[in-house]
Amino acid sequence: MVFTRQAFDSVGGFDEEYFMFVEDVDLCFRLKRQGWRSLYVPEAEIVHSGAHATGPVMRDMVKVHHESARKFLFRLYGGPLYWPLRQALRVGLWLRSLIAPLRY
Repeated sequence: MVFTRQAFDSVGGFDEEYFMFVEDVDLCFRLKRQGWRSLYVPEAEIVHSGAHATGPVMRDMVKVHHESARKFLFRLYGGPLYWPLRQALRVGLWLRSLIAPLRY
């Protein structure tokens, strides 16, 4: 992800309430609401080396990932009218967090 300092500062940077995961989604969403554009560049390549998690650590990472997704979606769908949707999302994310670690 690449953006200008002006864009980053205009939305207050990353939200520190996200420990990890979904902080990029949240940042891009807030940038879009401020009128900034996102572009997808399929030719761009990123190589991630190092850091590999398995076993109990992977289960913890999946749990944190789903908690961050829940936090983002609950903020996106706030207010009393979205209460049923938030409950469905809560159950769905909880179930997925139980199943996802089994796939690794």
